[in-house]
Parts: sequence; C-alpha cells; structure tokens
Amino acid sequence: MIFPRESHSLPLPCDNVAVFSKENTLNRREKCQHRRTRSGFGDRLILSPCLRPELSLRRAIAHPGFSQLGIVQRAQVLTNLGNLLNHIGRFVEAVEAWNEAITLVPKMGMANGNLGIGLTHYASHLYDSGHNAMLGLAARRALKRALASDAIIESEGLEPAFASFQRYADAIDHQLGGCCQSNANLSPLRAAPSG
Repeated sequence: MIFPRESHSLPLPCDNVAVFSKENTLNRREKCQHRRTRSGFGDRLILSPCLRPELSLRRAIAHPGFSQLGIVQRAQVLTNLGNLLNHIGRFVEAVEAWNEAITLVPKMGMANGNLGIGLTHYASHLYDSGHNAMLGLAARRALKRALASDAIIESEGLEPAFASFQRYADAIDHQLGGCCQSNANLSPLRAAPSG
C-alpha cells in the first residue's frame, strides 16, 4: 500500500484509484444513465453509476498523498477522470483533466489520444466550419503526439486504443485535406468511423 491507513475504516483514495484502474484493466464499462422518477415529493434524479468512480478519482486527486505517487500514475488517474467525464457528457471538464495529465507527462499517449478523440467529437457537433476546422487541427496535433514513436505508453494491452487513435488521425487528415497549408475550402469535420 502506498499510503498508511488512517484511524478510520473508510477506504483511502488510493484504494479507490486501484479499484478504478482494475476496472479499466478488465475493460468493464457500465453504461452511465441518468433517469428521473416521480415520488410523492416531486421529481428526483437517480444518480448515474458513474458518480461513484468520479468521486473516488476526485478523492484520490484531492488526497495529500496523491503528490507522492509517480508522475505517470498521477497522469493516468487524471486521464481516467477525463475519460469518465467525457463519457458522461462533461466534455469541458474532461479536456481540463486531460490537459492536466498532459502537463505532467506531455508525451503520454492515452491522454493525448483521448483528448484528440474528444476534440474530434466536439468539433463534429459545431455548425461553424471555421471553429470545426480549428478543433480538428487541435485534435490532429493531439492524436499525432499520441502516435509518435516517443509517446509514453503507460500499460500493456492498449493496441485497440492506439488503432482507434490512428483511424481518427487518418479521418481528420482526409477530411481536412490540405488545410494545414491553406485555410481555403475547409470541410466540416465528422467523427471517424469505428471498427
């Protein structure tokens, strides 16, 4: 264990990080769904199953011992938080978490790749082709950093993720065409096909 146990029986945030990392390793992903119910006291929101992992990660990040973890492990936790936030539709917060991870480890493949995919999806929902293309270029830069030969790949079994990063980078290159040399004739960016 990384941190000494405190005098209470609640799990320490590091325990929660380990549990969350194990869930990622096992590739288990619950669908996050919000639903409303009617009760005698009016509407109430039933919280998503994603709330518990988010709270666990935030507790781990806020824990004083978090800074004692290795820099790559801290970046992994921040990347996981970004992925979770993006999955539940909180894109702006996800970008902040990914950028924090990239600040710690600029060449971290998963943080850069997930940022690139997130920017691609966000850009695909914009109506303004100029904004769309600018986010597409930012996504392309992040994906290229993820796919660089010197990118830091922090764990094994990430080949499917990096194949996805490559598909997105190829789709952006195809859709943006020669806009890197010229901003003329920018076409709207669409998310890359899966598969």
